[in-house]
Amino acid sequence: MEVNQLAEHFSIHLQKKENAIVSLSGKEAQHTGNMNALLEAYAPLIKAQEPKAAVAYFGSWLSSLALCLQYALSMENKAPDLSLSKLAIQLYREDGQDYSSFAFVVENWKEVDGPSEEAERASWRKETLSRFYAETMRPLLEAAAQAGGHDVGQLWGQLPTKFNYYLEHFSDAAPSCAIRQRISADYDYLKSELSPDVFGRKKNPFDVKIRYIPDWRDESKQVRQKNVCCLYYLTEGAHYCYTCPRMKESERAVIAEELRSSQAN
Repeated sequence: MEVNQLAEHFSIHLQKKENAIVSLSGKEAQHTGNMNALLEAYAPLIKAQEPKAAVAYFGSWLSSLALCLQYALSMENKAPDLSLSKLAIQLYREDGQDYSSFAFVVENWKEVDGPSEEAERASWRKETLSRFYAETMRPLLEAAAQAGGHDVGQLWGQLPTKFNYYLEHFSDAAPSCAIRQRISADYDYLKSELSPDVFGRKKNPFDVKIRYIPDWRDESKQVRQKNVCCLYYLTEGAHYCYTCPRMKESERAVIAEELRSSQAN
């Protein structure tokens, strides 16, 4: 993968930030005490009113790692090494910026080419995805949920929302029909065939029903509703997102009207 893709699209960097507010190795981050220190530093930066809001935001950032793997797997038939032993997590703020970001640092970037033969690739895909979700994503999400008092199922629940959005863009950018088909097949495997045990859940968290709601810009069109709440409303001065699953349709209609009015002005 190209270096600019890693940073721009997946928040993955090949060198550590010198101006990090908090920096943890992947191994350190899987321990609740260390994760708690990271989240306590992050919460005031996003004006979180409750600790679990910082957890939810961090979970969203962490989903970038999963998207990176899926992109490499499907678009390039490669598997980057995103194991905890190779990973560092840094909270940082660039000079002159008024917002903070996370950097997932992999200083020794390595990719393994996947097999071209179908049966061998299927086995490689299963092993690659199982190892990543069981050994990287699961310990980090579970540590974050425990540290911030949030339901880990809600953290897993953010991933399908992000995947359904970005995989559509991956498919649109695919250079051939064969790669578009591979994107679809790989995601079908991830959400329908990968064992729930890999995630430590009774059900595969990607196996969800997509719900659609009217697009506030044009009610003749539809947009995807979020799978779970991102807890944006638990940050200072914020409210429910238009696509939040917590809202009643009557409340959503009010927000839609507010959005249309603000756009008109």
